[in-house]
Amino acid sequence: MSLMNIAGTQSVEDPEYRYKMPRLLAKIEGRGNGIKTLVVNCADIATSLHRSTAEVCKFFGCELGAQSKYDDKTDRAIVNGAFEAGLMQQHLTKYIEGFVLCPGCRLPETKYKFKGQLIFHKCYACGAVEPVDMNHKLTTFIFKEHTAAKRSSKDEKKKKDKKKDKKDKKIGSDDPEDEVGTKKKKEKKEKKDKKDKKDKKKRHSKDKSLDKEPLGSEDDEVVWHTDLSAEAVAARAAEAEAIEAAAAAAMASAAAAEEVVATLDNLQVDDENALDLAVSNLQRFLTTSSSPPEVFDELCRQQINSALPVTDRLVIFFRSALTEAILTSNQVSKYAPVFAKLMEGHHSQYQLLALAEHFCAVKYPTLLSAYPIVLKLLYDQDLLEEECLVAWASKGIRKEYAHWEVTEEVAGQLQTLLQPFIEWLANAEEESEESDDES
Repeated sequence: MSLMNIAGTQSVEDPEYRYKMPRLLAKIEGRGNGIKTLVVNCADIATSLHRSTAEVCKFFGCELGAQSKYDDKTDRAIVNGAFEAGLMQQHLTKYIEGFVLCPGCRLPETKYKFKGQLIFHKCYACGAVEPVDMNHKLTTFIFKEHTAAKRSSKDEKKKKDKKKDKKDKKIGSDDPEDEVGTKKKKEKKEKKDKKDKKDKKKRHSKDKSLDKEPLGSEDDEVVWHTDLSAEAVAARAAEAEAIEAAAAAAMASAAAAEEVVATLDNLQVDDENALDLAVSNLQRFLTTSSSPPEVFDELCRQQINSALPVTDRLVIFFRSALTEAILTSNQVSKYAPVFAKLMEGHHSQYQLLALAEHFCAVKYPTLLSAYPIVLKLLYDQDLLEEECLVAWASKGIRKEYAHWEVTEEVAGQLQTLLQPFIEWLANAEEESEESDDES
């Protein structure tokens, strides 16, 4: 297994550098929507970095916008989707930079230190204590893992103590010498108990004598638990209210903290980030001169790598292929063959209409008035049928497919802009029928 220097975003070229780790090895398993990437030597890498394997695996999931899982029993670290070893190695350097290296001396000699809701790097090389970036999702997992480790260590200690007590009892019952020792211990304990009882009686008698003394002997000293004056009662009430308010505030803050942690724990998969990653990768690919079949293959690859459903292919391609220059360039006609492969029945057409709405109303608001022109371009390439356009304009189908960012007000404007286009379609159909009758 080849070794490399442990380094963050700044590489370390020193051949004598003593901090080494194995180079990341990745293996893609499965196919289709069940495709996943196995990090073969994740445990070895984590050991070299003095971090848990589950934490390293979770970081890949956070960065790649995919589900990740580490199984202790099988020692397998899995990330959903297909990712190359080079890409994962780049993300590993980000992890080392943010969660392993000391910000002061940049050596991987740190351990986590927890203070309240904050995590710090404590460096054992230079002694620096620097905060970790708390905005990263991984910090929630680190807190959770730390709490679980503390709880398990306490449970183990209790089990050990119980086993020790049982062992001592067994040995004591079998060995005669130990029986003598236990008798001596019992005698000592009895003597101590008797002494404690005597001391308690003495203290009790002293307290009684103090209670018999008149309260008015010292004017300045007031015994609050026996004072029934209005001032004393008011003071006790104010103190009780203050304690109650402080307790309520502490409980509220604890509940809020638990709610935040619970919310962050549920964010295991970020589909929006995965979608953005697929779109940006496909946009880079489209800058090269590629044929429609090659573009379609790359689209499918990006969808699978991001572990997104097949129905998202149209969304990925629409966002990647069409830009603000849709009216001045031939983008629709250029990519029409790829769009045609993605269109399957009325469902795909309604999805395309919803994407066109969002494209003109939210992504590029300057194209709002050009909404019917964009639809005309799609219609001319046989990507939209008249039946679906009419249903979108008149029936309640739009509500099932429309994007949530398109407000009711903007939706009304879009419907108004769409009406002339629908009327034009109806007139064009009538003219074609008349010409057929004449012929």
